[in-house]
Amino acid sequence: MADGAGEALRELVARRGRALRTGDARILEEVYAPGSATLAADRRTLERADRGGGDPFAGLVLEVAAVRPAGPAAPAAGVVEVVAEVRTHGYRGDPGAAPSVVPAGDDWVQTVDVVLVRTAQGWRLRDVAPAAAAGDPATQDPRR
Repeated sequence: MADGAGEALRELVARRGRALRTGDARILEEVYAPGSATLAADRRTLERADRGGGDPFAGLVLEVAAVRPAGPAAPAAGVVEVVAEVRTHGYRGDPGAAPSVVPAGDDWVQTVDVVLVRTAQGWRLRDVAPAAAAGDPATQDPRR
């Protein structure tokens, strides 16, 4: 994977989990590229989160369990497309009915399409969305 993008993805996903867990929107600025629609969605999520006893993010930890290239073999300079399986620990909310989310023990795993872009501050997430490829759901055990 291009120039450390895979390792950067792991760190960015962990930081996103920390932002949701703590309610600290400033952390999201270290995760997303400016203008990202996913950044705007995460900000709205933080604004709606109940930070009392019902906070579904109180114990949240996110980690990348698997990642593979999704884009062309020769990606555009500074842009990398990947498919990642993200394991969600400690989420107490409803994972929804998306086919890209499956149970994995006491956790959930979601397969997502990710676009990373290189910025002056390093790799950042531009877009993150449930996996679009039909027949590409997350597996029961993403460590395969």
